[in-house]
Amino acid sequence: MPKENPPLDQEPGDILHTIARAGLSAIPVVGGPAVELFNFLISPPLEKRRDQWMKEVGETLQELEQKYHLVIEDLRSNEIFIDTVLSASQIALRSSKGEKRQALKNAILNAALPSAPEDSLQETFLLYIDIFTTWHIRMLLLFREPKILNEGNNADYLEYRIPTLDQLLESKFPELVGLKDLYEAIWGDLHQRGLLMPENVTSQKGQVTTRRTSELGNRFLDFIKKPAYPNAKDRPTPIPPNNKPATGGRRRTKNGDVIGKKPHRSRRR
Repeated sequence: MPKENPPLDQEPGDILHTIARAGLSAIPVVGGPAVELFNFLISPPLEKRRDQWMKEVGETLQELEQKYHLVIEDLRSNEIFIDTVLSASQIALRSSKGEKRQALKNAILNAALPSAPEDSLQETFLLYIDIFTTWHIRMLLLFREPKILNEGNNADYLEYRIPTLDQLLESKFPELVGLKDLYEAIWGDLHQRGLLMPENVTSQKGQVTTRRTSELGNRFLDFIKKPAYPNAKDRPTPIPPNNKPATGGRRRTKNGDVIGKKPHRSRRR
């Protein structure tokens, strides 16, 4: 009897789950218990994560319509935007990190705007979100605007008290103290991808408040941060409910005159 294909409306995660279950079932002896263990361990959190993400994407689409004044129907024909939403959704299902999920939602917002990066850059930036740890993103943010993140201290004082970049990093994130191998590896990864300068976090002394992100690094950070709302002057004029003109219920002619209004007559003295 031929095997049934998975329903066409299944999510990619559901299909992966079905394939995994089929593979486990094929294992002699341990197949049955292994499948039950897989269902017990993976299925509930996966379904919860998927449902939460669908809710968050729905809210993001509403925000695009209400606050950025985009027509959602128009986005259905934007293949690059659809690709971004699907890729971001797959990444979101693989991560429980709030910072990553927020970055993915912001990426969806930015992908819908006219200023969105071209498609190859969007794919690259989504790949970065997928493979980067939260420390990658935090380090990029810190060394993009070290003055802002340390605005409580005078810049000259910082140069004197924190003479090296690694000391600045550890002063901002005390949890990294004693983990120099970790943050040096992350810095090297960011530098290799062209997002951070210089080559080594300890290779340069002084000027710790100078921006260290590259142009590509800045574009990546812009893509994963929430875009600013459009200025009021750039927003389209809102249409009254039911497309009725805002004339107190009266209709107007093409010339703008209110229909049914009696012409003004001057009084005779």
